[in-house]
Amino acid sequence: SSRSDRIQRSVVRLVNYTQRGDWFSPWEVTQVTELSGSGFVDKSQPAPGFVLRNLDGEELRMADFSGEVLLLSFWASWSKPSRAELSVLDSLQVRYRDQGLRVVALAIDDRVEAVRSFTAQNPSSIAIAMADAKVQKDYGIDGLIPRTYAIDRRGMVREVYNGFESGYR
Repeated sequence: SSRSDRIQRSVVRLVNYTQRGDWFSPWEVTQVTELSGSGFVDKSQPAPGFVLRNLDGEELRMADFSGEVLLLSFWASWSKPSRAELSVLDSLQVRYRDQGLRVVALAIDDRVEAVRSFTAQNPSSIAIAMADAKVQKDYGIDGLIPRTYAIDRRGMVREVYNGFESGYR
């Protein structure tokens, strides 16, 4: 199945299970992909916190999403797979927002102007901010993008998606 289908199944599982306050049983928790250069390798670890500024200069904190399902995507405006994934993630947020899904896209671009230009041409409901060096290190971002973390309502990482196959069309 396609990566977007797998992400959607994860979202449905996360919003449905954790909406009722249920805990995931061991067979429902997906092994988090081992990330090179990072200690962030075990399943069910707490997602590292962050405090960043969105493109409007407003503070964006990991803590702002407590109690919600979060898809945290690291992307770049110059990456065709990243751009394709943002469209999919935006659709998921629109569809599952009332069930508590939020999407945050953290750009690894060197220039904020490139990100602003892309977002001006591609409006979205997704919160977008620039990923600083600390958050990239905390999440083990090593150049492979997009990389998306599915984080449950308790702030635990449940799945990690590397790359975006359908974005290569």
